[in-house]
Amino acid sequence: MLRTLRIGCLAGVFLTALLLAACRPDCSLSLQTKLNVSFWNDSLGRESRPVVRVHRVGNDSILYDSIGVSMLSLPLHDQQSSTDFEIQVFASDTTRSDTTFVLHVEHTPLPQYISPECGCSMFHELHKVSFAGEGTEKSVSVLSNQVTTDAHEVHVQVHL
Repeated sequence: MLRTLRIGCLAGVFLTALLLAACRPDCSLSLQTKLNVSFWNDSLGRESRPVVRVHRVGNDSILYDSIGVSMLSLPLHDQQSSTDFEIQVFASDTTRSDTTFVLHVEHTPLPQYISPECGCSMFHELHKVSFAGEGTEKSVSVLSNQVTTDAHEVHVQVHL
């Protein structure tokens, strides 16, 4: 009788462990979606790596602070249809001056079901990207209007 009870307890523990392991979500995908912005130097005809400071307007948190980058990955609002980023570009030499502008992004948040393990992610469709402030004589190009979980795709290119 005692042996049957032990075997029953061991079987119960084993089945419980098996069920718990089977119910654990196992998602290896990144669900974050970010707007990827690169910089292009028109006078040199090549990619630029400016030193920048970036924060989302209406938020005190600095996303990038005085580092040279070839691409920014910026979070868009999931519950709003526009997001503004203040970008300060520091001069690379004494012949140029620092530039500060607001990058205005109009977009539609699109909830996207990924899988039962991963759940949902918020994709975005870009409608309009524009400048405000200093440096408005510069241009911006939208290279891809679909912001998904692809961390390597450049969506917007800023021409310096």
